[in-house]
Amino acid sequence: MFGRSALLLVVLALAGAACSQDGTVDVSWDFQGTEPAASGCGQHGIDSVVISGAESGGDGLRVITLCTPGTHQVSVAPGTWTIQVSMLDFQAVAIAPADDTAPVPEETVVVTTGAPASVNVHLYPPSSCSDGVDNDHDGRVDSADPDCANGSE
Repeated sequence: MFGRSALLLVVLALAGAACSQDGTVDVSWDFQGTEPAASGCGQHGIDSVVISGAESGGDGLRVITLCTPGTHQVSVAPGTWTIQVSMLDFQAVAIAPADDTAPVPEETVVVTTGAPASVNVHLYPPSSCSDGVDNDHDGRVDSADPDCANGSE
């Protein structure tokens, strides 16, 4: 009898999971609209992206994923969501956009249980002289690189 009860609980749990009431958001990113994430992430010192969001009813979202795929799908409750994407370096420190006037990549989408919603953003990484990366492979980084002082990196 105990075996059948346990089996019934497993079946009910699986049935509940199959009837999930969540929708999905396909989030994708590139750099300044032209450079793909697959090549741009490492070149700009970006390791991960943070996908965060707020739903008009009060729900929240925060997911950290690797930058290089350039896409990530998140499950959220149906509703109107404002989604933001930000950058993290290799030490999980937030990276500010190159220009303080650059907008924080953000989109508002309506999520349903039918088709996935889509968010496509353009990231604005810091300049090569403030990204913590040896961009010209000379063993010097940012202010320690004479090329940055000369304005050529």
